Formats: sequence, structure tokens, C-alpha cells
Amino acid sequence: MTMAVCIKCGEEKFGAWTPCSKCDFMPETDEEMAKSVILTDHHMPPESLKQVSALIKTGGEFEYPPDFLADWMAQDFESVQNQTARGCGGDLSCMLILAIPAVIGIVSLVWLVIALIEYFTV
Repeated sequence: MTMAVCIKCGEEKFGAWTPCSKCDFMPETDEEMAKSVILTDHHMPPESLKQVSALIKTGGEFEYPPDFLADWMAQDFESVQNQTARGCGGDLSCMLILAIPAVIGIVSLVWLVIALIEYFTV
């Protein structure tokens, strides 16, 4: 899990792009998403995140690194979100890996239903 800090209220949360449990803020713009990524344990040590959390909670403003923001905002966030939402990102091998257990489960369920019908109709 990714430890993160809400960029609006400073509450600690899990995941950069998840809604805050305290203020319900969810990053939507490229800038909000970039700032949210910075305030994670992928880019800052936990102790620094606690300090930033306290700063934001007391009304202070965190100075985001401008170069980092520019680089992140230049990325295509929509494709990143779509890939994350789809899970496999359209990768055929990934889809097959996920589909095989699903098919096995469905076949097993059908077999069980048929066996139960035969058992109770005898």
C-alpha cells in the first residue's frame, strides 16, 4: 500500500489518487494528481510525510518541486488512469491469465449444479 497525504486537508491516506476519508477530496486535474503523487512514500520518507501532513493541517502550504510537477503534468494522466482502471491495460497475456481461472470457476459451478440436479432427481 502507498502511504499518502491529502493535498487539501493533510490527512494521511492510502494511495495518491484515492479520495480522502476526512474531506472527500479526490485529485482530478493534472496538477492535483501530480501533487498527490509527490506526497506519497514513493517520493518522500514517512517522517517527511508526517511533517507535511502537520503543515497542511495547520493551514501551511507545502512547496512542491516545480520541475517534478512540470514533468508529471506533461504525462498523459488519462491513459495512466485508464490502464489502472482496466487492470491489464489491454495486454492479451494478462487478460488470458485472468480469464482462465474465471472459466475454470464457471465450468466447476455448472458441473456442481448438474451434479446436484441429478442427485435430487434420482
